[in-house]
Amino acid sequence: MPALQKAIKSRIDLNVSIHALIFHSNGGGQYYDKDFLLLTKKYKIINSMCQYPWENGKAERINGVIKNNYLIHRIIHSFEQLQTEVDRSVLLYNTEKPHSKLQRKSPNQFEKEYLCINNSIEDTNSVSTETNY
Repeated sequence: MPALQKAIKSRIDLNVSIHALIFHSNGGGQYYDKDFLLLTKKYKIINSMCQYPWENGKAERINGVIKNNYLIHRIIHSFEQLQTEVDRSVLLYNTEKPHSKLQRKSPNQFEKEYLCINNSIEDTNSVSTETNY
């Protein structure tokens, strides 16, 4: 819940629409929690859950990269240090790591460009809708 709330807040702070956002998970019990479902419903987030383990490869891949490419190089002595290093690793992953499937862009770069393209398409559609009376 805290991670989802943080993600929602960050998008709202950036004035980014989260309408019809897809939240993909492995279908664990926490994703059926009443508070989780109320939060996703409140923001019209679509819940997507795997039925089969092979459907969750991309989500597991990010966990493996953070664990094996970032955290493995850190010396961690406490839970607080672990939290700090996980946050740092996720930030680096999202802002600096290029991905071949994202046209060699970081997830943040790709998302910004994708949202800009979709917003301009929506603007164009609303303009064309207005002029087609």
